Amino acid sequence: VTTDHLISDVSNGTLLSGGIDSTIITYYANKVSKNKINSYCVKSIDDNFDESRYAEKIARKIGTDHTTLDFSRSEFFDELKNIHKVYDEPFGDSSQVPTYLLFKSVKNNIKVALSGDGGDEIFLGYNRYLYLNNYYNKIKFLNKNVRKIIRTFLDSFSEEQINKISNIFNLQYFNLGNKISKVSSSLNFETLEDFYYQIIRQDCNFENIVKNTNFLKSNFFKNIIFEKNLTNLENFQKKDLDTY
Repeated sequence: VTTDHLISDVSNGTLLSGGIDSTIITYYANKVSKNKINSYCVKSIDDNFDESRYAEKIARKIGTDHTTLDFSRSEFFDELKNIHKVYDEPFGDSSQVPTYLLFKSVKNNIKVALSGDGGDEIFLGYNRYLYLNNYYNKIKFLNKNVRKIIRTFLDSFSEEQINKISNIFNLQYFNLGNKISKVSSSLNFETLEDFYYQIIRQDCNFENIVKNTNFLKSNFFKNIIFEKNLTNLENFQKKDLDTY
């Protein structure tokens, strides 16, 4: 971040989650700014996803003028009725609600906000990058029937059951049931592109949302074509930058 990034006809600030990317941007923005930078974070209604305590520690360390926005459950759910008017297309990331509430709340204080979005795609911040690369190289040689047997075994456990087992044995894997579910689905891959899609998917049950599921699936898979001059890892990164 340089002073050029802070040139603006309107007031600006940063979105600080306490993670590496937003922390670095906030640190340097505050360092080069003539005035103390305003930083903002939303307190989640779910403690498992709440990053505000980390953001507050970082803000105190950096010395920003920090604000933690705390919204009630009713505010969260009331805004769901208006979300579709704001986003340009169907958007499945649950962070859209707190992000929308954040922008709506700070728009009277700042007009421009720097954030850490894009850092994970560029610097391999997502766990799935190492997982995709290592896991695919190990299972691509497995016979499809062997993969089917493994998948049948994994599918015999529900996500809830796996999470309970994880808690009993104090395994340090957040939402392990969902991760195992994705592993199971990925065992059914035909191509590397198909494997990538199975890992990044949130929910393949399109039939719960729209009628013409075959049309949606065929078009989505046609759009996932990896470039031959790139490594698998580079293709994963590029596709995330293009679509995520």
